[in-house]
Amino acid sequence: NGVTLLEAPCLGRSASNASMNVEFGNTPTGEYTGFLSGPQSDTGAYGPHKVVEMTGVSGTIISSGRSGIWIHGGQNSSPTATDYTLTPTYGCVRVTNGHQKQIQDLITALVNEGYHYSVGNISIVQVG
Repeated sequence: NGVTLLEAPCLGRSASNASMNVEFGNTPTGEYTGFLSGPQSDTGAYGPHKVVEMTGVSGTIISSGRSGIWIHGGQNSSPTATDYTLTPTYGCVRVTNGHQKQIQDLITALVNEGYHYSVGNISIVQVG
């Protein structure tokens, strides 16, 4: 209903920092539907909690011809870093493992309490 339930730092930049219009480029902007899935077996790459699997509905995600965009956690860019520096992906949205857990728990609670369907709408916009 347009109410913000969680804000979290995230990274939509790919390791190549290539255009969002190419495979493995930066995260494409647009409107998506998404649902919880997993957790994935590769916890270093995707984090230990469930991921949000997204399907493009409109925007650059459609014109790019890409699919399989996720919101997920994963290891930070340096094991010795004192802060949690988000590691670029192959085009997904990276969050910290702690925020990944918060997203998982929030979506699960909303669905279980009957406030939301298991599939929801997600907008990916470029900031900054």
